Amino acid sequence: TLGAGAILFWRYRLPFMVMPIAVTLWYMSMDLTPFIFNDLDYNWSMRKYVSLIFGLVMILFAFWVDVRSQREKDFAFWLYLYGVIAFWGGMSLMNSNSELNKFIYMCINLAMIFIGAVISRRVFAVFGGLGIAGYLGHLSYSVFKESMLFPFALSFIGLVVIWLGVVWQKREAAITERLRSWLPENLRQMIENMH
Repeated sequence: TLGAGAILFWRYRLPFMVMPIAVTLWYMSMDLTPFIFNDLDYNWSMRKYVSLIFGLVMILFAFWVDVRSQREKDFAFWLYLYGVIAFWGGMSLMNSNSELNKFIYMCINLAMIFIGAVISRRVFAVFGGLGIAGYLGHLSYSVFKESMLFPFALSFIGLVVIWLGVVWQKREAAITERLRSWLPENLRQMIENMH
């Protein structure tokens, strides 16, 4: 599949031709993990770490492709999608036994939303939002289980998120520009050339 996808991409240069390559690379990383680490009993703990690292590498590669293909067809979309799925999936499946680890998980998801806003890639915002929703679900189910005020606080947070979504929809270009203004000049120039 990887060879056929590479040949078709080389021949036709269509963005969708990147999809089978990205999926195959991700599956290969998962299938080769037991052989590389001599863990043939299919223990999922190592696969989580490999998925996390491979997803991060794929995201960085997608960013590089995005920068290189300035304003051409969107060749990076599928790489971002499967990179974020691999990274977020590996991170979300890891055991976090402490509240601090769960809070760090929520902060990483917030950072994903911020990154998605800066580089104008919604896949980061979608998975970051899912992670934050999961963290809030954990808080409501475990930490504030007996609290009478937490449902009201959660409702307030939900209303704020809806309001922020409406504001974002109306002023997306201005907000993205303001977020990009915080970046160093060379990085901002690179991101602006991508779109």
